[in-house]
Amino acid sequence: MCDVEHICFYTVGRMCILVSSEGINPTTKTKNKMTTTKSYLNYQGYSDIKPFEVLSVSASGKTAIIRQMKAERDSTWLPEFVSGGFAGHCTNQNEQRWDISSDEDGFVTKARLCKGGHWKSSYGKHYMSDKPQSYYDYNF
Repeated sequence: MCDVEHICFYTVGRMCILVSSEGINPTTKTKNKMTTTKSYLNYQGYSDIKPFEVLSVSASGKTAIIRQMKAERDSTWLPEFVSGGFAGHCTNQNEQRWDISSDEDGFVTKARLCKGGHWKSSYGKHYMSDKPQSYYDYNF
């Protein structure tokens, strides 16, 4: 168990296990806990999202080594533009599909857990996820 009351991280192989308190049961006066396992720390850069996979996590659970994954737009999805905005407006950007795979040559960096619950690396803010995600904002 850990001393932090709100969020704790443990590691099993390459996965982070998140344990967060969900409040105190008034009958038993014990804390209810929620546990989830996550393998990805997706980068959130304003409205764009880039996938990163967790390679390892420190014993304290506060530092992770992560690597950027390959994300290629699915060839079956094409953006549809109409005139408007600066150059055009993509009407179907919320239907994006991406082919995401591990990249042995991907950018590797260290991410640290912040008090707010997100992770921070030299790349920017990352959020835990159970699947890799990619998103490009065509309307920004």
